[in-house]
Amino acid sequence: MSQPEATMVAAIIAAIATVLTLIFTVANKVDEEFRTAHRDVIVDDLKAVGKAVHEVLALSAIQLKTLDGPQHPERYRAAADASKRLKEKRLDVRYTLWGLDDAFRTLSRLPDWIGHAKPSPKIAQMLFVQAKEIGNQIDLAVRGAYIQGRSPSKWRVYRVNSAVKSFKKTYNDFSATRTPTTPAAP
Repeated sequence: MSQPEATMVAAIIAAIATVLTLIFTVANKVDEEFRTAHRDVIVDDLKAVGKAVHEVLALSAIQLKTLDGPQHPERYRAAADASKRLKEKRLDVRYTLWGLDDAFRTLSRLPDWIGHAKPSPKIAQMLFVQAKEIGNQIDLAVRGAYIQGRSPSKWRVYRVNSAVKSFKKTYNDFSATRTPTTPAAP
């Protein structure tokens, strides 16, 4: 290959590299703008959802500690109020946090399910431990969604929904053993 041909090949390679760099730069810029816009849309809701999830879990823990005590109805009402706030926020983030809706719905029913398990404190404790795992998985999914500027990843949605499935199985197994004469709580 002669020197002019080698120069021409080098110029073509440099031009192709420049065009590819431009394409990748533009694509990344557009992606970054999309991620920033997604973060801006969900940031306010994330604070409220995080607070509501924490309140439901914390007040349900207190409710669990007072299952047999006279304060149980009062603790149940406090947890139920927190679950109402979570239900309201769930509707706000249904699409921005796609795939986590069932987890929010499940946690919003936690005070009721702990109350229904009042005759079996071991089951109530097991439900609470599994609900905490749902909360942990939600935290990881929401944090990842915010950092990445996208909806939660399929892996995170799978992990959250696996925790929900485990929780529901425990409750359904318990529910199947209850007789109609077993008093329901709260």
